[in-house]
Amino acid sequence: MVHAGKWIFAEFLRLAWNADRKVIAETIADIIQLEHSLIHELDGTPLILDQSVSAPEEILLLLNHAEGHKISKDKLTQLAKNNTPKSVATAISRLTTSNEIRTTGVAGEVALTPKGQKRVIEKVIPKLKR
Repeated sequence: MVHAGKWIFAEFLRLAWNADRKVIAETIADIIQLEHSLIHELDGTPLILDQSVSAPEEILLLLNHAEGHKISKDKLTQLAKNNTPKSVATAISRLTTSNEIRTTGVAGEVALTPKGQKRVIEKVIPKLKR
């Protein structure tokens, strides 16, 4: 419910607020960041604060947080501070096989699917917020 409310409010701002597009985008990004207190973003670089997340969970959280829900595999490996590069590569492979993420057509880039986003919202975030 909270997720839907924040999304509706962000969409309302985007459509109705007559301000500079950059200010609107920054405000919406701040609202969205409140949704995931598990993620801290500094200078455009997200950090998953919970160190107990598995590699698949960390990847799903990072993709869910990313603009357009897309990131290159190399960037995911860099951002996944809580897991090793090998475990991230294995997780990307398994998440692709399970259709929770998919390639985008841009070399090396993956995107979150609705199935992956559902897992983040219904399983990963509730588990980590306990």
